Amino acid sequence: MILTFDKRKAHQLSKKYGIKNIFIDSVTVDILNGIYNAADICIALRVKNIVSYVSSPVKIPEYLSTKNSLVSLTYIGDFGMDLQQKNYVLLKQDKNELLSTSISELRHLEKPNEFDLMEISEKYSFQNNIQLIKEVIKRKNEE
Repeated sequence: MILTFDKRKAHQLSKKYGIKNIFIDSVTVDILNGIYNAADICIALRVKNIVSYVSSPVKIPEYLSTKNSLVSLTYIGDFGMDLQQKNYVLLKQDKNELLSTSISELRHLEKPNEFDLMEISEKYSFQNNIQLIKEVIKRKNEE
């Protein structure tokens, strides 16, 4: 199952890589959480560029907060460094390594436990980062 805002591109890529029996769709926010809860593994991908190295996409904490395992790339914001030793995350160096992920690797992934969920909430929730956001805005306004 692929959920994306760009269904046309997802269909093109599935044909290019010979992926069959795939469901590609876009959904509204009101049913998204239910779909996350029904999933076992989420995949977070970004293009390898400077924005990916410094950004912190909100999708990763969303996936993890629904107790899903995560497959991602090492260069997505702080997540690559923060999550590299977590038993519920499989990090890959690049697209080619990601495409060679084995079923065995996926079977070794665990679900985030209650302690993990507390840590995810403390580190990545918007509410817990509000002070940092305020400081960044303040500094920007002082420039």
